[in-house]
Amino acid sequence: MRIVIFTDANTITSARLVRATLQWAARREGCRVIGFVTTRPTDFRPGIPGQTRALLRRATVAATNANVPFRSVLDFELDLYRLGIPVFVPPGDNPNDPAFVQDLAAQLKPDLLLSFYCRQRLGRRLRSTCKHAVNYHDGLLPDYGGVMATAFSIFAGEPSSGFTFHHMSGKLDAGPILIQNAVPIDETVHLDQVVQRKSSAAAKTIPRLLERLSTGDPGQPQERPGSFYSGHDWMAMVNLSRPENATRKEILRRIRAFGLVNLTIGGEIYPATRIRSARPGDKLAFRTADNQSLTPDRFQGLPSLLYRSGPDSTD
Repeated sequence: MRIVIFTDANTITSARLVRATLQWAARREGCRVIGFVTTRPTDFRPGIPGQTRALLRRATVAATNANVPFRSVLDFELDLYRLGIPVFVPPGDNPNDPAFVQDLAAQLKPDLLLSFYCRQRLGRRLRSTCKHAVNYHDGLLPDYGGVMATAFSIFAGEPSSGFTFHHMSGKLDAGPILIQNAVPIDETVHLDQVVQRKSSAAAKTIPRLLERLSTGDPGQPQERPGSFYSGHDWMAMVNLSRPENATRKEILRRIRAFGLVNLTIGGEIYPATRIRSARPGDKLAFRTADNQSLTPDRFQGLPSLLYRSGPDSTD
């Protein structure tokens, strides 16, 4: 089986899924990963300076946030260009470009396309170049289709958050289901912890998934409509232009589920990942709808003193 992996997000989940696929293919005779396709090549070639900055940032975030697992420091992002496998970048960041699809089919002759956080829907012509096109989705389909399924399941107060490997079809997140599983959630865990648990569980299912695909498993059709969340829904959750209209409990709930909330304070936007009760002299203090005086004290996971000048800062 000849496998091509599509990925545009260099995250702990995509890294674990890619590594699990490579390990399975190395042990299985006649199976190998023959190519990667990405529209974000610079994200997968960080180099030593970039890796060092990312490591320092992750270490700082983990050391100053109890809800961030230190394991995330050890799971380095992928450098696809060091794996000795061809990396293909579609023209115009469009994997469905007709000439690109034709060349991919002619050069690689894939049997399986795996989408691990590919940012674009793979069209019918591209999917038809192989026997199977399979997507990883971080929700229990048909529920929580669309974006940020993990975050929305936490926000909804679900007792668990799942993932799905499914055949791809013409409709987003609607193809026949191959494998599903879930990890428990309780009221103490945050987004980063759930993502860690889920990515580990998903990586462990890769051998079972690929074995089933090697036998031509058609999957189980999704027989009922489910819920769906768009990028607009996500933006509505993470952007609070008037935090004084929200309660303390509501802000904490959003931070726990989505990892951060963009608070507009004094006309400036602050990506807050933790808030606390305000003290006299706090410059970013604001009052909530339930009359609580609060201030953010973590920004993108970093303490306030390191936010502007911290390692790998984007500001």
